Amino acid sequence: MRVCTWNDNAMPAAIQNRENRSRGGADRCIREFWRKWRNDNACAGIANRFVRSIADFALFATLVSVALVMFSPIALAADQLQVYIRAFIPKNHSSVRPLPNSGGGTMVQPPGSSIVGCFPTDQRTFSTEIRASSRVASIATVDPALPGGLIKQEHPSNESNAVDCGDGSIINREKTDTSDQKFTFVPAGTSKIAQLKIHASGHNPNFQWAPAIDIDGIFFIDLGANTIRFEGSVDQYPAYEAYVTYNGNVAVPILQIMPDYGKTALDLAFTKSVKTNAVKYK
Repeated sequence: MRVCTWNDNAMPAAIQNRENRSRGGADRCIREFWRKWRNDNACAGIANRFVRSIADFALFATLVSVALVMFSPIALAADQLQVYIRAFIPKNHSSVRPLPNSGGGTMVQPPGSSIVGCFPTDQRTFSTEIRASSRVASIATVDPALPGGLIKQEHPSNESNAVDCGDGSIINREKTDTSDQKFTFVPAGTSKIAQLKIHASGHNPNFQWAPAIDIDGIFFIDLGANTIRFEGSVDQYPAYEAYVTYNGNVAVPILQIMPDYGKTALDLAFTKSVKTNAVKYK
């Protein structure tokens, strides 16, 4: 029996010159060649289809990802406002005294300080910086034109230190509990005035009997006039501030309240009403 030893490159020439070979041997080798050629091309076809399937899936996944980003609530929000409100202990006030070994810092010395220690202030006055030191802080990102306008809310927990009143050394560190802080959004409806309600309450974590700092009120957002105002209540101590930014632009003050002269942490038990004028955010 004759064995076919032609390689793939020689095969086409052999086919063309089959008359120069014995018919039986040439036919057998031709059949082997075409069988091998069909098998090779079948494998190549499967591989090509597999590669195309992977490419199609990757393209589909990319399109889905782009669609999710484009049509997410944040992406659809055309007019985003960032509203933040805080309570902080001012560096300069009748209620504070120098903080030893601090290079100019101040602290609050409450009744019973010999037991619980003293507490550093936030070492500042009013600030538009969104992450400025504070005792209670709440931040909301909203699109007031959307029915579900509250896109995101944050309630940062700041560290509260108790220090030795004599030398200023830290004797305890704690994080403020933010579980009692929440924004609620009410859509504008036919009134064209959306409401952003805030409840925020937090107390000094170093002293479990300390009264809480409380903020309760509503930000009224007028979609027609592009203004915002606050109406509610805060405690008579410490200082309070609120700001709004439009699409990441410069922060505009909504309220800035310094505690009255002579007020101390003991006045946390008493509230006062707050009603601001409307300010333009756009």
